[in-house]
Amino acid sequence: MSFAARPHEPQRPIWLCRACARPWPCPIARARLTIEYAADPVALHVYLGTVLQDAIDDLYRLNPQPGPDPAAMYARFLAWARPRLRMIGAYSPVVVGSAIPERLRWAVQTMDVAPGDHLLEIGCGTGVAISLVCDRLVDGTITAIDRSASAIRQAEQRNLRYVSTGRAVIRLGTLEDSDLDGERFDKIFAVNVNLFWVRSPARELAIVKRLLKPTGRLYLCYEPPGADRAAELAQRLPVVLAEHGFDSNTVTSTTTRSGSLLCVTGSVER
Repeated sequence: MSFAARPHEPQRPIWLCRACARPWPCPIARARLTIEYAADPVALHVYLGTVLQDAIDDLYRLNPQPGPDPAAMYARFLAWARPRLRMIGAYSPVVVGSAIPERLRWAVQTMDVAPGDHLLEIGCGTGVAISLVCDRLVDGTITAIDRSASAIRQAEQRNLRYVSTGRAVIRLGTLEDSDLDGERFDKIFAVNVNLFWVRSPARELAIVKRLLKPTGRLYLCYEPPGADRAAELAQRLPVVLAEHGFDSNTVTSTTTRSGSLLCVTGSVER
């Protein structure tokens, strides 16, 4: 593959575009992300917030003095994609034109959530999947975590009725720093969470093992931007899970616009 033909993706830890060597996200990457997340601009913002934190961590390790400039990093990763919001009442921001992404409906359907299930969502974003799960629960619960404070605020507002009754618990933080060791879950899931394939997820998968009930399952769901990426994930994720003691199974589907949907499930034999 020639240099010019490489996809416009980030080269870590320097965070330059692999194709054009511009600071990532370069103009072409921004255009592609805008198209990919056209139906869900909040999800785009949450995704960019996640990679912004990864970039800050990488660049700080490379050059701690003076370190990356926060204002410049915000402008580079987030300001260009800030979604348009309208207000309903005093405190309820709603994204104009947003809809429930097919990947979230499909992920919840694929998990076959039972009324009494206890679930953990890793990277809940603004809480859309929480709502879909809670609609299926009777005496079950869902705990959801995300490291974005703004996303957590929106998730809590969206799911206020479920939080108030204890059906949903929404926490700020990462899987590693969340105090969950006293809990056990029937299903643990993540949708479009990149940490399970862009780097070694050894620490996260060790925690997942501890948190799963003996018959519990892990669900890693993705809506890849193209068939090539879907094939890459379908090949890579089962290998990663096997390396950390999980038996896996892969389920695929397509959206109404012929986009790829992928879920790799994992279980641990006790």
